[in-house]
Amino acid sequence: MRTLAQGLTISGLIGAFTAIWLGAAQPARAGSGGGADLGSLQALIGPPDGSDGLCFALGMKPCPQLPTVTQAVLEVAGLSNTPPEIARAKNNIAMGRHIDAGNPSRPPAVNPLSTLPVDPSVLATLNPLAFIRGQSDGHQAATPTQLYDTEADTFLYAVANGAGGGQPDKLLLFYDDLSRTNKNLQQGKISAKISLPLTVLKGGTERFVSAILQFKAPNKKQLDCSASMITGNFSGAVDSKGNPVQSMVKPSDIGVDCAVVFAASPASSHAHAIFEVAIPLLIASAVDPVTATIDPGYSSNTLSIWPALFSTDGVPGFPFGTNGINGSIGIGPGATPFGPAVGCTTDKNTKVTTCTPPGTYSLCASLPGEGDDLVPAVAAFYAIATDGETLLSTPLKPPPLKPSPPAKEKPSIVCPDGM
Repeated sequence: MRTLAQGLTISGLIGAFTAIWLGAAQPARAGSGGGADLGSLQALIGPPDGSDGLCFALGMKPCPQLPTVTQAVLEVAGLSNTPPEIARAKNNIAMGRHIDAGNPSRPPAVNPLSTLPVDPSVLATLNPLAFIRGQSDGHQAATPTQLYDTEADTFLYAVANGAGGGQPDKLLLFYDDLSRTNKNLQQGKISAKISLPLTVLKGGTERFVSAILQFKAPNKKQLDCSASMITGNFSGAVDSKGNPVQSMVKPSDIGVDCAVVFAASPASSHAHAIFEVAIPLLIASAVDPVTATIDPGYSSNTLSIWPALFSTDGVPGFPFGTNGINGSIGIGPGATPFGPAVGCTTDKNTKVTTCTPPGTYSLCASLPGEGDDLVPAVAAFYAIATDGETLLSTPLKPPPLKPSPPAKEKPSIVCPDGM
């Protein structure tokens, strides 16, 4: 019988599935980056071929390989409908080193959100992450902090949403920028850069696209997405040196929408900029777990861990027929793209995966201050749980990489290139 690497009780599942989590293993050591912390969490999730761990139990092939502890915790939490803090506690990850936020989907919550711009009053019903922005010279990144920190000046909210009474089909992101109170965003100039961790699905195969939304205001009064562009390797092509070929698309070409509103929020009673982004969800039933059939060695039951919120057909994403692609595009539910992560290797004998930092934050944003310079404002990870809840998390103080002198220390987790 296959066993999982570390015990974790999954609330709401029947005893047969819970028993899978009760295998014995070495506890994970505390931390925020890669290395030994990550090994037991990855063993819990499973090797790339999905022959063990959660991936085996859920029928996930290929199995996601996580480059950071934060992402691994989110993946475990999302697949088991468990709060990240419980996933850490059950896996001996030190508490108090991360900040988390979770928001149930709408629907099934009341008052589903409609098209952008969304009334900012909805933020009072959501839980955010808090940040202290960095510097425009790029030498200091955004610093995650507690919600009660009076120096916090940027807040990230995320929630899955559907247009009607069916399953969610979009992920909504809100970047609450307290520093920007001047409504005059310069026309024709990039006023914000927001990372979009997208997935292209073609012929049953998923491919990750690290895209960046470059927001431009059409004019002083019109603050929608019509003048913005999104850059990314949408075609999958590489140049003669093996580097991804970047191209630009309009947000509407891939189903993305964006807007800026100036209004009060739970963080400030004074009107300030709130950047809103809507991204189509892509949940492929052939890759993303919609139902889980437990090995007969455990039970003959078939467990539906995706409640009626998501259908067994998944969520199709947005039809994408440009840049040589005839498939669909959107944002997936996982804490990292499916398949081997960059810098990760798995020992064939022990099936232990080792990932070499740096990892890359999924959700980053560079936003304007009172001037026109962009400053790092948000750096976080996300996952969408099987019940539709959107989970956010980020380490408070990621450990630095320490190369041999005289090289300067580098951060263990970074934002995507181009931010």
